[in-house]
Amino acid sequence: MSKRTREQLGVKEGDRIVLKGRVSFARLNKAVTGDALARENERRERMGMMRTKEFRSVTIENPEIVQGDGTPLAQFHSQEVYQSKSTSKPTMSFESKSLFPPSYGHMQEDGSIKEIPDPEKNPDQGQIVYLLITAFKSKGFANLGSTFDTIVFEKGDIQFYEGKGSNLAGFGQAMNMPVQSMTNAESAVREQVPVGAQMDQQGGFDQAPVGNQNHANQNNFGSFGQGPEQGQGGFDQAQTQEQGGFGQAPPEQNGTNNNPFGSFGVQEGSMPNQGSPFGNSGQRGKSPYA
Repeated sequence: MSKRTREQLGVKEGDRIVLKGRVSFARLNKAVTGDALARENERRERMGMMRTKEFRSVTIENPEIVQGDGTPLAQFHSQEVYQSKSTSKPTMSFESKSLFPPSYGHMQEDGSIKEIPDPEKNPDQGQIVYLLITAFKSKGFANLGSTFDTIVFEKGDIQFYEGKGSNLAGFGQAMNMPVQSMTNAESAVREQVPVGAQMDQQGGFDQAPVGNQNHANQNNFGSFGQGPEQGQGGFDQAQTQEQGGFGQAPPEQNGTNNNPFGSFGVQEGSMPNQGSPFGNSGQRGKSPYA
């Protein structure tokens, strides 16, 4: 059966879902540009794939629908789940071609979500993330697109990929001196940046939602659960608008949703010959939808 388009499924501009999964590969620290992008496009051409412009990407395993189960946008992305050749786990990959990095948040022990600056690092393998997927329509394109525009880290220490054979670690070994990793220390320091200061830089939480992925991200984080003083409520507030953001009850689609935390339900092995778009070397392999 051929893949159905967003339009065929009834997806509307601005529709949103929230997915949860464990990171297996990411290129989020910076956009893929320059020589790296040229090599990527050469690889895609060899494989009969379309060239791309600069992008960021993230791949998650065992994706779960946290918000929006059963909606047209969830139905569309359920077609993109594939079985990883290396782990045999259900896997999804997303690319964002926005000129701007996504918004970032970190779940707190008290149930709130704290906005944090772009860490400019890649989350380590196994780090649990929540992705806000938003449908948009870019200028000059007839069809809708959809990808992540906000990333929220699970509560607890955030694990970032630091790379093996770190030069600093090697220096510490040579000098027999301990080296303090910045993986979590940096995250803790950055989270102390006053939210007000961050809002001044990014234009606040309450501006109009993004409809075009090629302009500044001004309202992506706001849908993930604002404080009571902003009238949005937190994690458990009932949804007051259709296709609300993270922390609101999912809309009913064809009856009551009894599985708001259900996975896409693709059985392992049910999608043969569809491997991970990234190999063990960290280079992209062939993807069924890249």
